[in-house]
Amino acid sequence: MTLPPLPEAPSASHDLTDRVAGGMALAGAMIAYGARRRGLGGMAVGIAGAGLLASIVAPRLTPRVRRVADAARPIDVEGSIIVERPVGEVFAFFRNFEHFPLLGGMLHSVEDFDDGRSRWRVLGRNGVLLEWDVIVTKYVPKRVIAWESTGRGPVESSGTARFHAVDDHATRVDVSVHYFPRTVEAARALRPLISRLERRVRAAIGRIEEAMHRAGQPGFYDRIPSHPLPDHSTPD
Repeated sequence: MTLPPLPEAPSASHDLTDRVAGGMALAGAMIAYGARRRGLGGMAVGIAGAGLLASIVAPRLTPRVRRVADAARPIDVEGSIIVERPVGEVFAFFRNFEHFPLLGGMLHSVEDFDDGRSRWRVLGRNGVLLEWDVIVTKYVPKRVIAWESTGRGPVESSGTARFHAVDDHATRVDVSVHYFPRTVEAARALRPLISRLERRVRAAIGRIEEAMHRAGQPGFYDRIPSHPLPDHSTPD
């Protein structure tokens, strides 16, 4: 005698799906029952149903929400370095923001318009190019340069570089920078970069002297405008 084939055992994933669907149906029924009934009994059933639904849904939403929240957190980094160059040379290097990508941080390129405005670009995950505009907010020759993003670009950024002459041949540079992705898309694109941003920025600060050597040209560091940005900057 030939026996009929046994029914296929449900897979673990199907079993889990069935349990989740059943639990959500039960929670929905409890909430509906509580809404129809009056008094403490109906309220208690409704609250219990809402709690059951939350316990089912929350574990499946929380990891994704947490990942986006972590990616979107602001990044603030500060650092200092002694550069074996006169303060005038170090300041001249910093005042041209197009030099910043030479430091090896997360910046892909900077287009400096020479009027206090510049456009910064970052190459994020999967080749996504993000760009935003920046203006100089403070400019004091051989002392301080500060900048911040403008408009509603995908990334909020700001920074300050302060310069202190140690002697005629050395300069201490104090740098602080701030980044914050304003959109979920920007957070996703920058997530791999932001996770290492603090280390990247600190390493970049340490490469200032090397980058200055790569950027330097005869006579370049002699051209420091006394105050070229009156419309966008404020003196210290």
